[in-house]
Amino acid sequence: MKHTAFKNTFLATLLLLAFTGSAYAAKQYDTVAPEGFDVVKTQQLDQAWVNPQFEPNDYDTVVIQWGDFDYKPAKKFHRTHRDLDGHFDMADWAKVKMKNNAYAAFANKLANADHFQLVDIEGADARTMGVKLRITDIVNKVPDTLGVGGRYEVYLRDFGAMTLNVEFINQTTQELLFKGQVRDTIDARGFDFERATPFIAVNRIKWKFNRWATGLEKGLDNMK
Repeated sequence: MKHTAFKNTFLATLLLLAFTGSAYAAKQYDTVAPEGFDVVKTQQLDQAWVNPQFEPNDYDTVVIQWGDFDYKPAKKFHRTHRDLDGHFDMADWAKVKMKNNAYAAFANKLANADHFQLVDIEGADARTMGVKLRITDIVNKVPDTLGVGGRYEVYLRDFGAMTLNVEFINQTTQELLFKGQVRDTIDARGFDFERATPFIAVNRIKWKFNRWATGLEKGLDNMK
C-alpha cells in the first residue's frame, strides 16, 4: 500500500471518535511541518503530515513510546466568585492516575490490532514502527471544591482540554514517517452540565483516552 492509499484509509479513521467545541479546544499550533512531507487534510486531525516514502507493509510490529505530559499552569482564581472559566492545577494523584489510564488505554487497544503485533522495546527489530505519543497543553477546569473558594458544587459542560501528539517512526533508523495533532475537550457525560469533581474528571479523561486509542487501533488496521 503506497502512502496515497494510506492517507485515504488510516487518516480517515484515526481519531474518528474525537469531538471539539470548547474555547479551550481552539488552538493555533506553532508546529512546523516536517520538510518534504505531504500535508494531510482530515476532519479528525487538526493538522497532519506523512512522509512520501512511508510504506506500511515494511512494518509488522509496533512499539509505544511515551513522551511528557505537559500541564498548563493554573489561572489565578478569585475567591470572591465562582470563576468557572478559570483553570486549576491538577492534584498529583490525579496526574498519576491520568498517566496510568493513558498508558493502559493505548497498550490495550494496540495489542488488539489485527495487522501489527505490539512489542516492547527489547522486541523491536528492523520491521518495527515506533508509535510516539505525547499529551500536551493539558487544561484542567475542575477545582478542588474543598480547597478553592469554600465548599460548593461545581457543574461544567466540559472539564478542560488536552492535545494528543502522534508520531510514527522507523524504530531502527529513527526516521519520521508521520506526524499529527488533535486538540479535544474533556466533555461531561451526554455533553450536558455535570457535577465536576477531580475524581469524575479523571474518569472522563480515561474515557477520552479509550476513544483516542480506539481510533488509533482502527487506523493501524486500515493501513494494510
